[in-house]
Amino acid sequence: MTISVNPHPQIMCDTISERDSIPARTGIRVFCRETDSNFIFDGTWKAASGGAPGPPGDDGYTPIKGVDYFDGDPGAPGSPGAPGSDADVTVHEGAFNHSLLHSNALDHAEAHTHTGVYEAANANIQAHVVAAHAPATAQANADITKAEIEAKLTGEIASHSHAGGGGGQPIGLTVLANDTTAVALATYFNVKLTVTAARTLTTTVPAAGTRCAVVVLTSGTTSRVITFGTGFKAVTTLATGTTSGRVFVVNFISDGTNLYEAGRTAAMVA
Repeated sequence: MTISVNPHPQIMCDTISERDSIPARTGIRVFCRETDSNFIFDGTWKAASGGAPGPPGDDGYTPIKGVDYFDGDPGAPGSPGAPGSDADVTVHEGAFNHSLLHSNALDHAEAHTHTGVYEAANANIQAHVVAAHAPATAQANADITKAEIEAKLTGEIASHSHAGGGGGQPIGLTVLANDTTAVALATYFNVKLTVTAARTLTTTVPAAGTRCAVVVLTSGTTSRVITFGTGFKAVTTLATGTTSGRVFVVNFISDGTNLYEAGRTAAMVA
């Protein structure tokens, strides 16, 4: 079988004897395989080479006796060279078994395993991982006791107020040191003190509408006179009497500038 391909033909032979019968000629490319066995061609085409060209012919001339001159025509071509040897054909015997042959599919499966036990995929777990977490010292609301709350709620809370108007009525009673004179009712609201001598009390004034009380405890059998000074608007002074261990309660209400006396008790047993 001959396949013409420019610039030279290619010839395919089924048997080696067919190959050997092809005359050698420059430019012919030959591929030969045995058809009765599993031969494959594993080489490349090799061109059959011709023989070396013959020498150039002599210049032509016209012989005339006594004259030898050139008539301008070229001489005849030289003789062709000897035929070249047959082209080499490499033949490999054996069944076709290309170890590098791959499927066109690009997804090659590979074994991929992990040792150990893993939690199954769960959306709730992922949501928990990315959510904000409480600090390690956080305490559950159900575990907070009343005593823990009261331990934190000590001292004055200046910003405290109640909805519906007003600052709300302060509660609590602060026991002051004996003979304290600056009772600071804007801070403590209700105070208790023991007097051992005549004293003049002064105070700061809480917000208008705030009710305050001063509880006076007597000590000894000598009557002491308590005067209500700066910040107070009292009815009169307070005489403690000559009986030790008696209590007087003097009530006041604020207008924002002064604390006005709103009543007082008689001596009561402590």
